[in-house]
Amino acid sequence: MNPDEWIGLAIGLAAIAISARFARRRFEQALPPASRAGRVFYTAFTFALVQLLIYGIYAVSRPGGPMQLASNLVPTLLAFTFGSFLLFGLVELVLGLFRPERSLQWRTIALAAFVVAGAGALAGPFWLADEQVILSLGLLLPATSAAAAALVWWAFLPPSPEQRPDLLG
Repeated sequence: MNPDEWIGLAIGLAAIAISARFARRRFEQALPPASRAGRVFYTAFTFALVQLLIYGIYAVSRPGGPMQLASNLVPTLLAFTFGSFLLFGLVELVLGLFRPERSLQWRTIALAAFVVAGAGALAGPFWLADEQVILSLGLLLPATSAAAAALVWWAFLPPSPEQRPDLLG
């Protein structure tokens, strides 16, 4: 196992923990939802930022990597954000048909949908080329980014009925 993969996994798990804390705070305080475009942007940016941190670990450990990372930081972040905006925008479009809300059931659905979408986006080109995809720790890294993004998406959903304030009281 490559030590960079373990560091990347630690970054991904830390991102999940931070996103879970953020989502829990929004859930407990019943904060207002974001627009659909806002949800997609926050989700895409979370995914892109975590992927950039993981990519940075790989780049820094290679010869000439720090300079390459520094020169490609903004374009890489923009590319990750744009790609994940398209991917998670499609997931938002499909899940939006079912009127998602900030409930525990939707958190589970979001985690499953976003992780499958993230893993599919990574492994899809290999499957289309008829190459064998071997599950490794390196393939789990986008899944951790997608899980963190799913928690952020869920945090910006409209509140569930049990979270809404009583209009008469």
